[in-house]
Amino acid sequence: MINAFIKNLEITKEKCFMDVVSCPLYDKALELGTPEAVQMICCMDKEYMNGFRGVNYKRTKSVAEGDDCCDYRLTKSL
Repeated sequence: MINAFIKNLEITKEKCFMDVVSCPLYDKALELGTPEAVQMICCMDKEYMNGFRGVNYKRTKSVAEGDDCCDYRLTKSL
């Protein structure tokens, strides 16, 4: 089931890269007519995750913001 949502998964001791191509939260928000709610969560996500618990966080795209995937790039902080 997870393979339907994630592509290009790469996990090592130093990093976890993945492209999430389908977001159930966003799909439900669209169904309810409130896609802005998930878009706000995605915007906050970019801000509060970097440096959290020794992880460098990068995401430049978001399904909820109209992109083809959410491109998560997590690397170990030095």
